[in-house]
Amino acid sequence: MFSFTNNLVKCSRAILSNKSPIQSLYNQSKYSIVYGYVPKRSPFDKTNYVDYYVPPPTKYHKTRKPRLPQWDDPNVIWPPVMAAPTKNKFKELIQEVEMEEKKKIEALRPFKIPDMRSGDIVEFHMLHSLSEGKGNTLSGILIGRTKRNSLHGGFNVIFRFCGVEVIMNVKQYSPLLANLRLVARGSGNLRSKLNYLKHVRLSREELSRPIIKNTVKRRKEDTGKGLKAEGQKRSIKLDSADDQLL
Repeated sequence: MFSFTNNLVKCSRAILSNKSPIQSLYNQSKYSIVYGYVPKRSPFDKTNYVDYYVPPPTKYHKTRKPRLPQWDDPNVIWPPVMAAPTKNKFKELIQEVEMEEKKKIEALRPFKIPDMRSGDIVEFHMLHSLSEGKGNTLSGILIGRTKRNSLHGGFNVIFRFCGVEVIMNVKQYSPLLANLRLVARGSGNLRSKLNYLKHVRLSREELSRPIIKNTVKRRKEDTGKGLKAEGQKRSIKLDSADDQLL
C-alpha cells in the first residue's frame, strides 16, 4: 500500500514537471520488488569456470623412494605390527613394573625386611634428608601393615618421641629408611591391624614390650626348624607304638 501511494505521488510530481508518468515509472522499475529481484547463482552454473584454477601438485622428485610392493599386497600387514614387550596391560602391567623396582631396591639395600607382624617391637632408622645423611633411630609397637604387595607398602608404628606419643606410617621402600630390624616378637596370631591402640594411652614400658597372647605363631624364619622338630617327634612316637605292638 505504501509503494502504491508512493508511485502516485511520483506520477503527480512528473505531471507537474511536464514529464510522462510512464517514463518515470520505467526509470524506477529497477528499484521495485518485482523488477529488482536478482536470483542466486546455482551451484551447477559453470559460467566463467576454470578447471585448473588451482594448479595440480607437481610430480615427485626422482630421488624419492619407490613404492614398495608390500603396500599393494593384500596378504601383507602394513605397517608391520611390532611385538609388545609384555603381554600384561593396565593394572597387571603396573604390578609388573612395581615388582621390578622392588627387586632393585631390595638388592641395593644393606638390610632385609623381616617377618614382622602386628604386636611386634621394631626399630628403624629414618633419615631427615639423603644429602645430609642424618636421622633418628626409633622403636615402637607395630600396629599394622599397609599394601604389602605394592611398591607403596608400609607399616604403622606407635612410639614415644620427646615425651609425646606418635603414630607414624613408614614407607618400607622409601629411600629415607636406612635400617629396619625386629627387636622382639609378639604372639603373631593377633589381628592384622591393632587400630584400637591409637586411642589408648600407653606408657614407655608398654611401648617397648611386645603384645603376647596364647602361643607364638610360626614365622617364616622358623618354618624349617619347626618341620624338623615335628618330624623327629613323629618318628619317635611311631617307634614307640611299634614297640608296644611287638
